[in-house]
Amino acid sequence: MLYLPSAASNICLPEKAILAIESMYYDAKEIAYKLGIYSKQGKPHAHVVSAIIHHLGLDQKKYCQKFPLPRGTCQTIKYSSQVLDAIQQWLKENQFPEKIVFSCGKARKERKFEVKYRKQKIITKVRLKIRKSFDARIDY
Repeated sequence: MLYLPSAASNICLPEKAILAIESMYYDAKEIAYKLGIYSKQGKPHAHVVSAIIHHLGLDQKKYCQKFPLPRGTCQTIKYSSQVLDAIQQWLKENQFPEKIVFSCGKARKERKFEVKYRKQKIITKVRLKIRKSFDARIDY
C-alpha cells in the first residue's frame, strides 16, 4: 500500500484516502468546465476562473488544498465546491459577461478575457472514460 503525505496535516495517509479527499476539490480547469466557461477557441478557460478567484479574494487557507502530482515533487492547487458556488454567484450578479476585465498582480496590470458560456451535461467519470477510449479508436 502506498502512503502519501497529506497536505492538510503532516501525517501520511493511504493513497485511497487522499484520492477520496481529492475528488471533493476541483482545479481551475475543472471549475471552468463545470460552469461552462470557455475561451474563444472552445477550451475550458482556467485563467478566467483563477482571475475571478483572485478578484473575489477567497482565502486560500479556507478554500484550497494542495495535492501532489502523480510524478514529481510539484503540487496542484484545487478548490472546494464553495469556490465553485462563489464564482457561479459572481457570474449571475454580473449577467454572465462575455468580456471580463480585471486588474491583476502587484503592478495592477489590466487583464482582458473573452468568454463564451455553454451549458454542461453531467457526465460520470465512467462514461467519460468510455467515450475517450471510443474516440481514440476512431480515425477522423
